[in-house]
Amino acid sequence: MASTRARAWLGVWLLAASPASGGELDAAAVLDRLQEWLDGTTTLESRFEQTLVSGALGGGLSERGRLYLERPGRMRFDYNEPEKKVAIVDGERTWLYLAADRQLLLGRLDGEGELLPALLAGRRPLDEIFDATVEGSVPVVQGRYRLALRPRGSTDAVERVVVTLRAPLFAIDAAEILDAAGNRMDYTFTGQRRNVGLPRGAFGFAPPAGTEVSGSHEETVDPGVESRETGW
Repeated sequence: MASTRARAWLGVWLLAASPASGGELDAAAVLDRLQEWLDGTTTLESRFEQTLVSGALGGGLSERGRLYLERPGRMRFDYNEPEKKVAIVDGERTWLYLAADRQLLLGRLDGEGELLPALLAGRRPLDEIFDATVEGSVPVVQGRYRLALRPRGSTDAVERVVVTLRAPLFAIDAAEILDAAGNRMDYTFTGQRRNVGLPRGAFGFAPPAGTEVSGSHEETVDPGVESRETGW
């Protein structure tokens, strides 16, 4: 039961041009600015809120915690409310720890269906992965752009990602990940600290004694690395 729940949750989780007329930027220019912000980011620490909106049932559970990002290739979500969870991507390897179930699920990224890691921590240029359009009839409101990113090639998991970018840096303030069934995962990022270093051992994790470990790359669990609890 716990393993099925963990795998289902992981599937959900793993989920320069010239200015246009009127002084606004077209989609290619906005994508270039986003790429510049990502290329200039080595580390990022932020509070986050994540909300799943079901296409069939409407509003759902909101979860909150802290994000740690080290580009390229590493990201960690520490969920503190309402339940403790840890989700880590390190290269292609993934860890998902569910404290309530005392279960650690190990896995690997499966292609580019997991668009949030590809967007935030990926090594490939965004224009090789996505087709971009500026969303809405008024593309910029209060210094923020909404950029819709559709994955190139076929993906059964994700239809598009819509990011809200804050000018002038074009930092990512929010992201919406939509799947073909009409489900949407919303993320907001606040209190961002960019390029100031991360806590030691930010991407190490060792499960508490008695944790059920399942999935691939079990040998990568290092009992010498302590689990971290994080707060604000």
